[in-house]
Amino acid sequence: MNKQRHFSVDFCTTIIIALLTVNAASGQQLEGTVTAGGAQPLANMLVKAQAKGGVQTVVTKTDSSGHFVLSDLKTSAVLLSIERDGKLVFRTIVSLPAQSPLNISLATPISKSQNWRPADLAADEGPGVFVLDTRNSVSRITVSSDGTHLEPVFSVPPVFDVGSIAASQQFVFATANNRLGCSIFRYSLATKSISAKAIINQGFCTGIAVEGETLCVVFSGQNGAKHEVKYWKSWAANSHQAWSLDSMQSPGPLFLDRVSHQLLLADTSNGALYSLSIADGKLKKLVDNIGSANQLTADSRHVIIASGKKLLVVSRANYRGESPPINLQSLTGGNISGVAIDGTGRLWYADLDNHLVQGPLSID
Repeated sequence: MNKQRHFSVDFCTTIIIALLTVNAASGQQLEGTVTAGGAQPLANMLVKAQAKGGVQTVVTKTDSSGHFVLSDLKTSAVLLSIERDGKLVFRTIVSLPAQSPLNISLATPISKSQNWRPADLAADEGPGVFVLDTRNSVSRITVSSDGTHLEPVFSVPPVFDVGSIAASQQFVFATANNRLGCSIFRYSLATKSISAKAIINQGFCTGIAVEGETLCVVFSGQNGAKHEVKYWKSWAANSHQAWSLDSMQSPGPLFLDRVSHQLLLADTSNGALYSLSIADGKLKKLVDNIGSANQLTADSRHVIIASGKKLLVVSRANYRGESPPINLQSLTGGNISGVAIDGTGRLWYADLDNHLVQGPLSID
């Protein structure tokens, strides 16, 4: 009787081990789709999944619809990389099993020349962005059925050092500074005319945000001037309202958050994100540890911060940091000087060091 029981236990143990071995041997599957700008399928892209330590590498290619499947993955995480014409264009770590098929949207690198250094971006009403470069020129990137186009718009006089850019449906605005203080330039998309507003001896202007006729500009105090946001109800208005930013060390980038009817701004010295109520000018700290932020943007769910060589993502629900979407995890390696979400909900970013703008990227 004991022998029979011992045999039964050994038999069951053998079956369990065999089943576990089969399951382990079968591995896991990772699938997804690779597109350009979230729309055009990319075929014949080399897709590679490599286990930690290089103990396993699985390689495939995307089909005509941009779809790929990597099978028999015997690990809990892989380094996923994508190559186009022998060049690495995407890389990230994926935990397994993946919750759903991956939707990888590759950006189109847009570059003018090796001397072109994009310093700031502003969202266009449609698919595209406006770009302010360090040589005081403003360009427009548009996307159509026949590709992506870069065209000049206007230039700020060379006696100024440009700061930031913003755009509305009718106008493009740029801030600039010289030894006398701040000047704000407005370019009409309809008439192609330029006008300027000078604010003398009141500090240097940094961030700018617009909505319709309203204009908000951050002033970083210099030579005794105050840190504040100046607010004009219209370009033609002779007077303005000012909200103090005295609790901030170095106020910089600014974003007009239409969803919550507030201004979002960053302190480049202490690495904090603030909100400023448009109704009463009340300033509130939202997030610490965002580094030296170059620019901000937001959609209905996220605030995205260009910080050094990274794009940081903060939840709109509780203003806590989140893991970036997969399309924002593989950047170009340079200093991210600008970021914007265009009228179609796609993201663009400017790489100052590598002389290019990347986009459009899906952030779903």
